[in-house]
Amino acid sequence: MAEIKNANAKQEERPLTQGVKEYIQFLEDANAGKPVEEEKKEKKKEVELNTVEYHSIKPFRGNGKLGVIVLDNFAHAGKMFFKITIAGKEFIPIGYDTFGNPVISEENFAYYRAMKYLAERKGETLVPKIEFKKKVFCVKTEAYDSIQGIQNATTSLKKFKEVLINRKYAARTGITLNEFIAFEKYILASDGRVYEANNIILKDIDSKEAAARSIYSVDEMEYYESNGNEVHIPDEKDVCAVCGKSFDISDVAFASFTETKEASKVHKNCLCDFVRDMEHQKACEIIDAVYDGRPSSEVVYDDEQDVNWYLFKTNQGTIGIRFKTKVIEIKWFDNFKPFNMKIFDNERVTKYDRGIHAWSKDDAIHYLVMAKKA
Repeated sequence: MAEIKNANAKQEERPLTQGVKEYIQFLEDANAGKPVEEEKKEKKKEVELNTVEYHSIKPFRGNGKLGVIVLDNFAHAGKMFFKITIAGKEFIPIGYDTFGNPVISEENFAYYRAMKYLAERKGETLVPKIEFKKKVFCVKTEAYDSIQGIQNATTSLKKFKEVLINRKYAARTGITLNEFIAFEKYILASDGRVYEANNIILKDIDSKEAAARSIYSVDEMEYYESNGNEVHIPDEKDVCAVCGKSFDISDVAFASFTETKEASKVHKNCLCDFVRDMEHQKACEIIDAVYDGRPSSEVVYDDEQDVNWYLFKTNQGTIGIRFKTKVIEIKWFDNFKPFNMKIFDNERVTKYDRGIHAWSKDDAIHYLVMAKKA
């Protein structure tokens, strides 16, 4: 009879294979919280923040809702290069300007103003502490302050933007810059900024080399002037706020870009289309609130005043609407039914023969209803 072995009996131990040993070590390392060899990542080197400054936060250009800390020194841009503390709380920038000055979010800027107000109310002073890595400006002068150096950079937007940034850096360090005319549209000024150039007249240039250039010294100008408007040239990372396409050097050469009040870059044609369609929609909403059947409309551009008129053919005649800076203008054309403009005598707004200004959309609807019923 065969011998039956006890299942609970201690069985003979077998030596572990190398693969099993490695797997057990894998599990032990994982449970102990040790880095697993296969998942080890290269640790980032800590950046030495070698400069400390104390500054208040000021409104950033554009809508003024963002904040910016203007430093005395140039700084490397990036979160790893900065540590900003205010009353023991750390503020993390959302971006950086040309000189590496940190830009503060709308929420943090509002928070800072509240903290500052409360501190001052108690007779205390609240000043942010900024620790950062200082950046040294070291670029050859010819690269950003000579005709040939700037001309070489006109092959791409990235290179041209680098020249403009270097000019700003140089001007801030106290270097006296030469002035140039770029693309016959911009003045590269001695303060490192870029301004609109108008009524440019070049001197007679005989050489083919000079005629082929897009960068000129101001000494090569017979006449030029500027309205003093600063131009913020986009860089290769900027995209049009309307169409979403990137900008390139041709947009700069043909001045086909502009900037919104919120400091967003946009193609001029895209902005015109956007404004026209938004205004057209608003004009339609005003008319549709008064007249049934959605009267047909058309857009007529006024060259002299650089505005669009939105014309509607109602069952009572044609009505025109246009949007000015602060008011909405309504005009009843000659084919509109007769009515007496005296119905608006109590309205303290600008009025003229068959026309009136409205302060708001609701006022515009109210005036149209009054004319409709008159």
